[in-house]
Amino acid sequence: SVPLIFQPDRSFLIAEAQRAQGFFDPAIRSYQQVLKLLKSPSSDHTLWIDSQLGLARSWRSLGLTKSARRALREVRDVLRKGTSEQAEDLALEEAMILRAEGNHPRALARLNSLLRLHERRGDLSSAGYVLWAMAGARRFFLGGGASPAHAGSASARRRAVSAVLIAPV
Repeated sequence: SVPLIFQPDRSFLIAEAQRAQGFFDPAIRSYQQVLKLLKSPSSDHTLWIDSQLGLARSWRSLGLTKSARRALREVRDVLRKGTSEQAEDLALEEAMILRAEGNHPRALARLNSLLRLHERRGDLSSAGYVLWAMAGARRFFLGGGASPAHAGSASARRRAVSAVLIAPV
């Protein structure tokens, strides 16, 4: 039996594993269990925010964007006590929800802003994920064509791709 103090962390790790494997309904139940155990954001801000983001990601993956947006509103309300990384996760999830809703121009604009941020920092992993998300949005919105106004600059994409390809392992 897991001591009560560790149960929220245990449930969160289970939820993350379930979501990563595509078991979204069980992941949602596990994230909700975390939130129930925590009772309020003040119990553990980081875990509470991460659990709400996990709920949003799971609901988005199931096409339940209204539920995903509701979870993000909860995050936005307490984020001022969160980390800058969590703020970036919130911005990314908002862009991904826009993409899931078919609002590709707004999704691409937000993703492009995130790409520039990650590029300035040299965060190649995050830049790579954002490029992947942008490619999906471009494929749906533009039918595979390029649009400099929404898809980020070609030079930014080349630099990010080059950096990933030549980055030491």
